[in-house]
Amino acid sequence: MGMFSLYSFKDFKYDNVNRLEISALVTELEAQNLRFVYSQGAGLQWQIMFLSSERIIARYTNSVDRYPYYIEVVDAALENPNVAIAMVGRAKPKKIAELPDDIILVANQFFIYPNPSIEELENNGFRFE
Repeated sequence: MGMFSLYSFKDFKYDNVNRLEISALVTELEAQNLRFVYSQGAGLQWQIMFLSSERIIARYTNSVDRYPYYIEVVDAALENPNVAIAMVGRAKPKKIAELPDDIILVANQFFIYPNPSIEELENNGFRFE
């Protein structure tokens, strides 16, 4: 049963995105030296951290999550002017405020918005304690 399931799900797509496309996002984040990200996708935050072997730490919009350390680390990076951060999400997010032209599109599936302000993050649904 286990081997059958493993084979059956080899081409599984989460949210209609495959592993190769998420890997492209991780590769671009690493190329841009963006190690702390605000993810507009709840599942996407975990996939980014898994595929990057936690070289990139991500958090979702909620100010409370199953592993508070990730929220603390990403929020601390936001407060440090010497650390680059980013907001990431699907290339056609449903609830995105107007953002500047420096958005990076990846694999026609995702966007990376480098160094958003706290106000821009809040306008896009991120909550802070």
